[in-house]
Order: sequence, then C-alpha cells, then structure tokens
Amino acid sequence: CRDKFGDARIEVEVMVPQGSNSGVYVMGEYEIQVLDSFGREKMGSGYKALLYYIGFEIGISSYKVVRGMVRDLSHTIMLYQEMFKHMGLGTLKIDISEEGNKAKVWDSFECELFKGSSECEGQFIRGMLAGFISSIFNKQMYAQEIACIAKGDSHCEYVIH
Repeated sequence: CRDKFGDARIEVEVMVPQGSNSGVYVMGEYEIQVLDSFGREKMGSGYKALLYYIGFEIGISSYKVVRGMVRDLSHTIMLYQEMFKHMGLGTLKIDISEEGNKAKVWDSFECELFKGSSECEGQFIRGMLAGFISSIFNKQMYAQEIACIAKGDSHCEYVIH
C-alpha cells in the first residue's frame, strides 16, 4: 500500500454526538473508528482485551526494531525505554532479573485518562510490555499490573512472568 499512496501524516479532530460512533476513512482503504467515550466509567472487558492484544503485537514489533539497532540486552532495553518515552507513552523503567521481570511507568498517558478508577487501567501498556519481554525470552509472557496511576498510585507497576 505504501507504493500506491506514499507516506502521509494525518491529523484529525472529530466531534461525534454523545453516545455515538463514527469512522474516518483514510485513502479509501482504511477506517479508523471514532467512539464517544466521554464520561464513561468503564469501557468493559472487550475493550481491555483488545487494547492488551494490540499492545502485545506492538511490543513484539518494537522489540524487532530495537534489537535490529543494538546487539546486547541492556542496550535493547535502554533504547526501548527511550522509544517508549518519545512515543508519548510515559517514562518507562524495565528491570530484568533472576527475581523476576518488573516494569514501572510514570506519567502513563493511558492511566492518566482513567484517574479515579478502582481498577488498574494500563491495558495497552501492559500488552506492550508482555510482547516486548516475550520477545526477549522467546516465550509467551504475561504482564500483570500491580499498581496504577488510575487508582491513585504515583506510578504504574507491572510484573511480567
């Protein structure tokens, strides 16, 4: 598709009626869904699963990109943390050790949206971390969020096993 259309940067601001959804068609081939979620307490488990799996695939892809740039694990993690920050996702610190794999995120864009929630809300980031660390160990890993900005914690914290 890139050969057909070339590169593009598209910025869109939308306003949809309360409780509705819409879509934005890009180049006649792709639709980006727009959903009114303002004021919703919860998006539901389907939403959470979708964000986790999208994040997981992005974590795998990110690992491949970063690993292609550097040769050792410490530089791979350092570059991924910088990439994470420059993508506007927050500040990430990953700790890989024999005691377990952990990650902390400060200023999480995702969890800031859900401040005041009674649940952990970092589904997309949780998926990204699971995909990235699964790629490091070449086996399926799962990320569990144990602290969350949305619940009032100072940062989000994940255990990846």
